Amino acid sequence: MVWLRIYTFVLHLASWLAFFILVVMIAPRPHVQIFLPHPPFPPFLFLLFPALASFYYLNSLLLIPKVLARQHLGTYLGSLLTSTLLILLIPQLSEQLFPHPDHFRPPHLVSINILISFSLFLIVLIASTGNNIVQNWFSAESQKRAIEFQKTAAELSFLKSQINPHFLFNTLNNIYTLSILKSDKASDSILKLAGMMRYVLSEVGEKSVQLEQEIDYLQQFIDLQKIRLTELVTVDFQVFGSTANKEVAPLLFLPFVENAFKYGVSTHTQSTIKISLTLKPGSIIFQTENQIFEEKLSKELSTGTGLVNARRRLEILYPERHWLRIETIGNTFYMDLTLTEERC
Repeated sequence: MVWLRIYTFVLHLASWLAFFILVVMIAPRPHVQIFLPHPPFPPFLFLLFPALASFYYLNSLLLIPKVLARQHLGTYLGSLLTSTLLILLIPQLSEQLFPHPDHFRPPHLVSINILISFSLFLIVLIASTGNNIVQNWFSAESQKRAIEFQKTAAELSFLKSQINPHFLFNTLNNIYTLSILKSDKASDSILKLAGMMRYVLSEVGEKSVQLEQEIDYLQQFIDLQKIRLTELVTVDFQVFGSTANKEVAPLLFLPFVENAFKYGVSTHTQSTIKISLTLKPGSIIFQTENQIFEEKLSKELSTGTGLVNARRRLEILYPERHWLRIETIGNTFYMDLTLTEERC
């Protein structure tokens, strides 16, 4: 904080010195043959610049944020008028303090200096007002981004919290069915569920995980679902390409796989669920394909939050870096998801 203040002070001081030197270099001289002790540049500038610097900080730090921002327009305009008059009196005051010899005194010297003073005053007025506007804009944008970040973080946390109970609810229902049937598969299912929940508890808080971990999780989920399925159901899960050095948001693909098992499985009709993951340089392509059985839709097996949450998480985590197609053709459901760029 101290170094920031020092840096700001030095920057402002250097800016004022550069401004002063520039004006001195281009300002008209009283006379080319002027001699010392009168300096070879307009001496009134030594009085003008401290006044301009004072007005700059008065306008930037007090008049705009404390007066104009509180809608005291009359007071602000009165302060500007007073400041303008004081600035315009400086050339006359300079003539009293640094008089020129009559034979070296250019005609209309005071008028010229008044014009210079007014022009520099307008530049400083515009600069201080513009600087305040820019600072306020950046401050407002920073606050806006902070609010959006907090809102996004809170919403993402809420979406993740919905995923875990949603998955747990469906899986426990499956295990409950196996336990009623007194199937030996129940114990295996519990072990698989424990492994999956361990992954959820350890990785769901991360922004991204290794793709290999997510694939293992999906494979365990599919194996867990296959335990309760009959021979009428075929599940085809394939991975194409190298998973090395690729990351993905945790549990991002799970809702789509869940959806395929909810609506694409029948106990009395042959059905096939196809799940594929294709890895290319700079992109990850995830696809599912399954039949839709009307009895599944009518029973309302889900709360309807799965795909909605998946869409929202994609919008938050992969803005303008994902392409999602969900389409039903006849009685077949297709889902294509492509993730691109930095998270891939």
